[in-house]
Amino acid sequence: MFTHTVVHYGEIALKGKNRPEFEKKLVDNIRFAIGKEKTIKRLFGRIIIDSSDSATLNSLRNVFGVAHFSPCVVADLDMDDIKQKALRIAKNVRIQKKNPTFKIETTRGNKSFSLTSMQTNEKVGDFVNEKMKWKVNLTDPDVI
Repeated sequence: MFTHTVVHYGEIALKGKNRPEFEKKLVDNIRFAIGKEKTIKRLFGRIIIDSSDSATLNSLRNVFGVAHFSPCVVADLDMDDIKQKALRIAKNVRIQKKNPTFKIETTRGNKSFSLTSMQTNEKVGDFVNEKMKWKVNLTDPDVI
């Protein structure tokens, strides 16, 4: 279901002119931890790994400099592709409640995308709501 892992880092982003050196070192450390066969890309202040298997996720827990990480799905810069992939994720959510509440939360790594994060949340949320019939709850959702 999830095909990639997005890795966020903290203080490295503050290092100024030598930031690329710190990012490269972090990528080297991640590569050492997860194995050389997986593709790792630096992209818009994040690191993307072409795997989200349990071995990758467990290995990332021990890499110094990684603030947090999440399994993810890569989508094209196309609203229809984003909606379809969000719906696929929603359909795979395992939740015990019969009628769960949800909210969509996006952060645009690529600021050239035509919609703001809020507009993307609204459009994707409307689409998921229409297809899944879940109720929107922006303050305390069952699913984000």
